[in-house]
Amino acid sequence: MDLKKLVYLENLTQAEAQAKAKELNGRILTNKEIDEFLQQKLVTLRSELFPVWTGTHLDYDGSSCKITENGKSAKATIPEKEGWYEQDKFGLPFGKPSGDSNQDARHLWRLDKNSGLVARGYCRFGDGLRRGVDADYRPDRRLGVFVLLPEKSGEQK
Repeated sequence: MDLKKLVYLENLTQAEAQAKAKELNGRILTNKEIDEFLQQKLVTLRSELFPVWTGTHLDYDGSSCKITENGKSAKATIPEKEGWYEQDKFGLPFGKPSGDSNQDARHLWRLDKNSGLVARGYCRFGDGLRRGVDADYRPDRRLGVFVLLPEKSGEQK
């Protein structure tokens, strides 16, 4: 990912973040991409940029969940209780129960049912800033967002 093509926008609701990304002809970074930033500990330099919306949308009720990223959807099973879990291919804590001593585990925050973007980087406890995955934020909450701009036509990679 070319960091020069990354734009940070602040204080946006989910709808505003999605509209702004569309206006810029870009896309919001996914949960997994944001997780890579957080695990590299880049946030220590710019912790004021977090929490942020991700481009990973969850629509869940109980344990039934639909994950949507970059226009593609997949069905999944979301754990019914908040806690530490191993990650799935989207970097979501939807795997086997785990613990905070497992550095590859992520902490899931959830409601009984919700539909919206996953948020990352909210510090509820110790390592929560880096490893907490929030699937419980209201869409009207105002957070930051990282938008990846498209390659310019004619530009070489």
